[in-house]
Amino acid sequence: MTFTHSSSFVTDVMCFLGISGIILMIVENEISFAQMYNRETITTWVLKLIITVTTIILVILVFVYHRLYLALYALRYHSNDWHIGLTWQRAFLIIIEVIICAIHPVVPAFPTRSSIPIDYSNLLMIGHHSETYTPAEVALSLLSK
Repeated sequence: MTFTHSSSFVTDVMCFLGISGIILMIVENEISFAQMYNRETITTWVLKLIITVTTIILVILVFVYHRLYLALYALRYHSNDWHIGLTWQRAFLIIIEVIICAIHPVVPAFPTRSSIPIDYSNLLMIGHHSETYTPAEVALSLLSK
């Protein structure tokens, strides 16, 4: 298999992983919002785990793609060293691409059933300030707006 075929295969797999990750995130959000009081279920945990695994594979493939691109660059200019194609600007763009591809929902701890009964009747009390927490994915989604 040549470098061009390898790089086109890598880009096809990257596209598939990116689109499947987006679809899985949409499905996970819909499942989470459909369950008002228990958002962390085994189903959402498994979906977030699958999204994390596909994201890790996607980030690895970004490096593989750019390594193949630099090898093609070296072949095109009849050089044995692929390092001449790696400029500071290209390295910066690769790092930005990896950071963008690494964005995904955080996998929380495995959900377990609690034996402590929860009283949902006091949730809408005005003036009642209890200790609450914001899930990490909610905090991260607020940054994009």
